Amino acid sequence: MIRQIDYFNARIWGMRDSLLPEALHEELLAIRTRDAWIAILRDTPYSKFLGPSVDPRDSRILYRAVDAYMASRTHFLTQITPGNPSRALKVCLAEQDLQNLIAVTSGIYSIADPTDILSGTLAGGLLGADQLEALSRCRTLVEAADTLTTWGYVYHFVYRKSLWNLPDEKRPPLKRHLRPEGKAKSLESSVGIPPDRPLTDLRLDLNRNFIQILLDDARRCGYPVILRFMREKVDRINLMTTLMWRALPSDRDPGEFYLPGGSSVSEGTFRKMLEAQDLWQVVARLEPGPFKKSAEKATQNLGGLENVSFFETSLERKIIHRYSRPLDLDPLGAELLLSYLLRLRLEGIRLKQSLTRLLLDIPLEVFLERYAHV
Repeated sequence: MIRQIDYFNARIWGMRDSLLPEALHEELLAIRTRDAWIAILRDTPYSKFLGPSVDPRDSRILYRAVDAYMASRTHFLTQITPGNPSRALKVCLAEQDLQNLIAVTSGIYSIADPTDILSGTLAGGLLGADQLEALSRCRTLVEAADTLTTWGYVYHFVYRKSLWNLPDEKRPPLKRHLRPEGKAKSLESSVGIPPDRPLTDLRLDLNRNFIQILLDDARRCGYPVILRFMREKVDRINLMTTLMWRALPSDRDPGEFYLPGGSSVSEGTFRKMLEAQDLWQVVARLEPGPFKKSAEKATQNLGGLENVSFFETSLERKIIHRYSRPLDLDPLGAELLLSYLLRLRLEGIRLKQSLTRLLLDIPLEVFLERYAHV
């Protein structure tokens, strides 16, 4: 078994060479046309996913190419990962699924265009690129839940439970009305859930239910770095809950959304954070540790403006950077696996980020001011 892990980590180390260099990301961010963006990727492993010819006007093809490459890399990992490390891999891939499902849920809820939904997702989890595209085209959240069930997705029951936040036997009949083409429907008919459930409420339930399972899986996989990463994921959810709750039109007790198992947010600390007046006070009440340091660095990027969405993105980026550059590598541990997966994820985010800048025609200086340092 030791030889299996040794060999596996050696394969991971070699795969790091296929990651795109920093200079290329800077070049992609600075170019002015989609043709130039495509031309640069022709000299990278992404080329075969672009196909022999690309219509640069069809942005869906470009997003699909990024997703297809991400999915191919992680699928390859599932084929070469031995015994126990495969449990750690499953936790990491499912954690990526959670982020994608939240983006899909938000998009369907808001009746967003499928292309816009895909721009906010990133393949590389247990759900493949084609599956994410299919989910983005679902017309209701109920349809998305049914689709996950039909596929036999391992966590389909978690998604369905999160829509209602009720045990299955108490769930009321689901409304199945679909949005007629070109017409806006009421929240009840277009989303297929009670109209008094705000999106933030849904996101909190989805996070809570998923993480409870993934945290247990992280404990069982036996690799301390995976458990530390997931515990910080719990901290991040609790932190964002305290920030979002002030603007959440819900009569539920915020204590319902406290998620135990983190490393820097105890239940008492969570209550104190809920009482804070602004983002900076919330961060100041975190318990000392690496997570608090990452949160403090993320606040420095805000320029004094309380932008919760921007803070969340910045915080996630800080955590990815910290775990993707491990200083203490255990040759029999999962540090290399987590590092590679997070660096690959960051690469995909940055590629979609540079593409989105082109599609929305955001001036480079404006984009750099808002996003480059996160």
